[in-house]
Amino acid sequence: MSRRAPWYSFLYGVLGAQSTFWLWVVCLGTLWFTARGAVLSLANRSPEKRSVSEAALSHDLRRWVILPGVRLQLGRQLLLKEDAHELEAIELLIEQGDPCARFWRGARLVADVDAGVGREKKERASAALSDVALAGAAAAPSDARWDLETRLNEFRRPGTSFLPRAEGAILLLADEVAAAGSSTYVGTQATATEDTAAHYERLVDAWRDSIRANVAVAAPRGLLDPAPGRVLERLLKDPGVQLGQNALRVERTPNDAELYVFCGAAFVFVFLAAGLYGVVSTPADAPRAP
Repeated sequence: MSRRAPWYSFLYGVLGAQSTFWLWVVCLGTLWFTARGAVLSLANRSPEKRSVSEAALSHDLRRWVILPGVRLQLGRQLLLKEDAHELEAIELLIEQGDPCARFWRGARLVADVDAGVGREKKERASAALSDVALAGAAAAPSDARWDLETRLNEFRRPGTSFLPRAEGAILLLADEVAAAGSSTYVGTQATATEDTAAHYERLVDAWRDSIRANVAVAAPRGLLDPAPGRVLERLLKDPGVQLGQNALRVERTPNDAELYVFCGAAFVFVFLAAGLYGVVSTPADAPRAP
């Protein structure tokens, strides 16, 4: 009497040789294409707090991160560049300890004070005023205006840059990007029919409003992905910002679907391998004597 194949070889009995061959192909292909996503899902069960500079160049499996820093949405009014339309939708997150971050963080505080926002922010701004030799000064609107004008003049000075240094920032990729700055651009030069002093006041006001709209202290969370090369080349060309190879996809979380698919394919693979062993190891019927 012939021996039956073990129970775990049922796939070969139900599907037959040809169907199980294609099931092998589908199973191995699924394991190949979902392995990386499954490993990343297992390694990123909770977000990890990291520095911007570390995340910008990271190669490890920890991709779900929280990055504290200063969020900066570029725009022509903020950068005082009328031809910077291509930069309007680009957002950067600057390292907390970067001098550039301190400049923009202080600028945001004094911009809020100059705009008359809250007493608490005025008190917080008094510390920021010390960055420009105003230690001990009260955070009055007049002081904030003077500090804001000082920062504007420093930003406009040729040869100075208050944009991030290399590896000091990371590109942010958000599903929704807020409108940048004010819609009306105020240039650095007054027109022939405009009073110079009045134009300067308009320029300071426009720059203040742009700072309040586009600069914020933040700690976004999301997934690290390769940064788009086209955007990196555009930033390097003008305004000359060099970023790391990674970008942060804001509010993205690991996709567990690939983990579930991988586990399902691995389960089928175990039965295919064990079933094949069972079929091969089952002895065939001995031939009858003539």
